[in-house]
Amino acid sequence: MKRVATIGFFDGVHLGHQYLCRQLKELVGDRDRAIAITFSQHPQRVLGRADAPKLLTTNNEKKYLLENLCGIDHVEFLDFDRPMASLTAEEFMNHYLHDTFGITHLLVGYDHHFGRPRWGEDFEQYKEYGQELGIEVICAKEFPERKVSSSRIRRAMAAGNMEEANLLLGYTYNISGTVEQGEQVGRKLGFPTANLQVNDPLKMLPANGVYVSTVHIDGIDFPAVTNIGNRPTLHEEGALSIESHFLESHFENRAISDDLYGHNMTLYLHARLREEIKFESSEALQSQIQQDVNSAIAYHRQIKG
Repeated sequence: MKRVATIGFFDGVHLGHQYLCRQLKELVGDRDRAIAITFSQHPQRVLGRADAPKLLTTNNEKKYLLENLCGIDHVEFLDFDRPMASLTAEEFMNHYLHDTFGITHLLVGYDHHFGRPRWGEDFEQYKEYGQELGIEVICAKEFPERKVSSSRIRRAMAAGNMEEANLLLGYTYNISGTVEQGEQVGRKLGFPTANLQVNDPLKMLPANGVYVSTVHIDGIDFPAVTNIGNRPTLHEEGALSIESHFLESHFENRAISDDLYGHNMTLYLHARLREEIKFESSEALQSQIQQDVNSAIAYHRQIKG
């Protein structure tokens, strides 16, 4: 039985990763195993890099997407640490791919490198290392449609461009957490909200602003409009909050009722309507929120066709 693997951090499990996984599945027979080997922590964070990025996917999300979206049979997480970072590609292949996982075939991304860098090391060297270990190393084809990378998706999100980010991901970006009790300012303004406390502090949030969204809670999806930001009209230096107003009126009261506090909630972000603005008065803010609600309703109607 073949054990066919690919290796990478796979943050976001975007269209490029999905294309790589499809190639992996083509190498697998009925009795073989398709394996994705990844890392539980971003290497840059372990190495203390100041520019270590926030993550597009948590480990649980990554595993779910690799298995359910990409059809990978098994996902192996390695605890990346400094001793692992010191291994050359040859040492890594010997210790982990050969001895630990018994890999027989390794599909390498066309531009992917692993192990401590060696001058001039490339796919041909990986292939030679593999031959010595009995591992067939195969070079993957580049995703043909567009240049996709986790870094490009992060840049789009940092600019508030969720439509581009979702296009590159191949699905709608989402954030999970629990409903927490807020200051109930939205209720006073006539727009009650559910406040999301994000589960993972390393999960990336898009630029502050107002977004068209969908909230998944208690097994049901609800169209919504979401504000991510510091609420400058109400606070000089407010803490970051994620507040979603449900667009279906029959759910509005329950969205802020006590029985939802502590419930799991997933927020899907479709598009940004506007940047966060400091208004001159709460009345001006209230008027703008109504415009945002109307715009979000129109967007959702367009989605439904």
